[in-house]
Amino acid sequence: MEEAKEKARATRVVIGMEPTGHYWKPLAWFLQEEGYTVVIVNPYHVKRRKEEVDNSPTKNDRKDAGIIPKVVKDGNFLHCLLPKGKYAELRNLSVTRRQQRRKLNSVLNQLQAILDEYFPELGQVFKNLLGKAAQWVLRNCPFPRLILAHKVEELAEKLKEASSHRVGMKRAQALYKTAQESIGLTEGLTGAQHKLTACLDEIAFYQRRKEQTEAAMADILAGIDIAGNLLSIPGIGLVTVAGFLGEIGEPQNYEHWKQIQKLAGLNLSEQSSGQKNGQSKISKREPSRIKEPVIPGQPNSGSQKP
Repeated sequence: MEEAKEKARATRVVIGMEPTGHYWKPLAWFLQEEGYTVVIVNPYHVKRRKEEVDNSPTKNDRKDAGIIPKVVKDGNFLHCLLPKGKYAELRNLSVTRRQQRRKLNSVLNQLQAILDEYFPELGQVFKNLLGKAAQWVLRNCPFPRLILAHKVEELAEKLKEASSHRVGMKRAQALYKTAQESIGLTEGLTGAQHKLTACLDEIAFYQRRKEQTEAAMADILAGIDIAGNLLSIPGIGLVTVAGFLGEIGEPQNYEHWKQIQKLAGLNLSEQSSGQKNGQSKISKREPSRIKEPVIPGQPNSGSQKP
């Protein structure tokens, strides 16, 4: 790059990257630390310009490497702002929590699939399967045949004990009656119970991990002044604030709030032609989760050759 810069008699080097996946990040960090200007281009723009090169949608690394600098040269780039310090910590914690939540949802779906086969009516008795009383049933007598092996009085006592006396005889009677009328499968109960217990163990594991992650978020947010202001907004919680700050990085890096709005794909997009004025709609160009923190770039000044 330095040889090319000297040969072109340029005053600086601008390096453009297409931020797909995660492989570009270590190189971007290294180049920024070395003092180079790193910008990123929207993969959507690169895709749209592929056919300009050879009138073909063919994709390969050499072709992309030729398109990206053309996009940068036209000024259609975003300045790369890699999060640092507490904001980098929030970014990693937010990603971790999203992964934990996805895994937790997956296991919850597995649990529901088992119940749909063997006790589809259980949801009529317990609206929240993660409640203490429902968890006792799932751990000890999750299927109708196992429930009917107990007396109603015994079930009521166990439910009282598990729920700290929040539910008792009334719920036990409903559970017993529902078990009598259930159309759930009656074969393979032992294997199904082992599978269900494994799901419950996984659910408890991911719940603990998620709580630990959220506690770490709270500790970091306590050291960021603006976090308190954001948390004071009705309906905005810890996870939302941590994810937002982790994605945009230092708020001081932005000159106007509309830059963050556009970054999130929430800016208005107008559709008009001739005398026809279309309705303005949210662009949705970016996903709901803000991507890498970036600032809309400006075309390069003509006084300097990049």
